[in-house]
Amino acid sequence: MIRILLVEDNLGDIRLTLEAFKELKTPIDLYYLTDGEEAIKFLLREAPYENAPCTTTHFARYKFA
Repeated sequence: MIRILLVEDNLGDIRLTLEAFKELKTPIDLYYLTDGEEAIKFLLREAPYENAPCTTTHFARYKFA
């Protein structure tokens, strides 16, 4: 299973990305957010994303200034 976090503020581009990934034969979990600050919270599992999946442990430990 491949997990992808898409950070994109254009809903049309999100729709196009979802359509493109539907054509893949590989199963994926696609998460999308429209804000970079929210994406950082997601990756670091900060509120409200405490239960977000995260497999990039070295990134999850990195603190942003």
